[in-house]
Amino acid sequence: MSDNVPQFGIAEYPSAPGTDTCMSCRQPAVGSYYRVNGALACARCKEQLEAQLPKDSHAAFVRGLMFGVGGAILGLIRAKQCAWVPAGTAADAISSPP
Repeated sequence: MSDNVPQFGIAEYPSAPGTDTCMSCRQPAVGSYYRVNGALACARCKEQLEAQLPKDSHAAFVRGLMFGVGGAILGLIRAKQCAWVPAGTAADAISSPP
């Protein structure tokens, strides 16, 4: 009865035994295997690919934060310049019909 109950903790892909091969090392994927950009990868290759990824750093976070704050300030300045034109200005005289 428990065989008919769906489980969502582990992905199961239907395939014939022995046909799954790692796309990186071309060895048969037995036991645990992973999908990397849609391609099958064994545990050893997955660890190697993970080691090649750049690590997040505090400097990258601070740089992103500063660019975000700077962009927000420039956006506020630009919105303030375009949002409101007081009555009786040159822009008002140009846009009103004679």
